[in-house]
Amino acid sequence: PGGVGNMVLVARNTSSDLRHMGSFLSSGAVLSLALARRAIWEAFHSESQWRLANFHLDGEKNHNPYAIFASMKADELQRLSVTGMGKRFFGEVLNWDLAALSCLDLSYCFFENGGVETVVGLLQRTGLRELILRRNFVSESDLEKIETTSAGLERLQIEEAKRSEALGGLTKILARAEKFRELHLRGDFVLSDEVLAALAAQKGLQCLRIQNNALLEDTTLKKLSDGLVKTTSKLSVLDLSAFSAAGNMGRLTDESGAAIGKLLTAGVPLRELHLKGQQLTFLGLVACFGSPGKQSSLRIADFSGNNLGVHEASGTSLASCLLERLHVGGGSDELGAQDLLEVADGFDDEARSPLSRLAWLSPLLPSLISLDAS
Repeated sequence: PGGVGNMVLVARNTSSDLRHMGSFLSSGAVLSLALARRAIWEAFHSESQWRLANFHLDGEKNHNPYAIFASMKADELQRLSVTGMGKRFFGEVLNWDLAALSCLDLSYCFFENGGVETVVGLLQRTGLRELILRRNFVSESDLEKIETTSAGLERLQIEEAKRSEALGGLTKILARAEKFRELHLRGDFVLSDEVLAALAAQKGLQCLRIQNNALLEDTTLKKLSDGLVKTTSKLSVLDLSAFSAAGNMGRLTDESGAAIGKLLTAGVPLRELHLKGQQLTFLGLVACFGSPGKQSSLRIADFSGNNLGVHEASGTSLASCLLERLHVGGGSDELGAQDLLEVADGFDDEARSPLSRLAWLSPLLPSLISLDAS
């Protein structure tokens, strides 16, 4: 009683709710909660306005954003997330004095007829570092408009569904944003040679996530790998996962594993690799770790949902590394694949027992913290 969890509980309720809680708590606990409520009120409420760092506005449920923002100190807001807001509310929300805003997260908002111009205006007025756009029907021309005020961006996330969209505007954003460090693309975006070259040229890029892209294939990844090696990239996180609800797999094969291994062998400091739902075999997994003669920088690797099988494991050796977390298993039965721990007929034979199938992991055991082979 009186701890942080209770204080948060009181902050979300009115004083009348304390009476209902009193029947379940001792009188001392209720007194502690009441004092905590007053402290929270004074900390988060000043001069009849709320002082908040993070705020989420649901445009489908709140039809009076002007009244909401009038009741808070908008100039202290650091992170604003908005869902389902049409053009009617764009000006009312984004034209407020959001001087301290560093992250803007827009989901299911429509950019048609002036929406993107309002976002550009916000970029001009604030030190916005993170821009997250989820299913807003963003077009290439929208990205080109955002580019003009994107110099301070450090993180950009774009998610679109069931659309093949070009990213010409993205190349200009990458060229202008001097502090850019993280890009997250989710959807069927066209990764042209110009986009791949821009990604490789962005030396500050530390995290690259290209998820659920049905257009991503081995040739594309090899071009990206060659570019990153040539520019001595500092990339530490690479996420190429494909986790379709329909059960469809990605298109990356062992050739992509070799391209990723080339990155590590060349000295790119990759620490996290996510290839969930692709089509790598066990040989592709081994290739991802790089040359056996050089220690790999990988610490976290996710190969779940691939076609790893077990019959290729004998006689193969992983590159030396200090891997801490490894996810394998979950292959596709439809494609005739076997999981690493799948028990076949005659599993009593020592050579076919599940544990013997993990013998290739022995070099990783000194550092391995977590193994998920379910």
